[in-house]
Amino acid sequence: MKTYEDALRYLDWLCVFGVKEGLERIRALADALGQPQNFYRTIHVAGTNGKNTRRKKFLVGAEDTAT
Repeated sequence: MKTYEDALRYLDWLCVFGVKEGLERIRALADALGQPQNFYRTIHVAGTNGKNTRRKKFLVGAEDTAT
């Protein structure tokens, strides 16, 4: 994919196979589960490099129970 139009064509192509765009289904699932993401603290570290180093820096002085 090199252009925005290429990306749109690809997304349209996925719909042929039953892929449904939007967040309605995941929102319904979260509602059915009682919005569990609202009841625990999370730090989402994303990217391609250095995630473990960043995670360790966040945990300095805290107990690491999420290894």
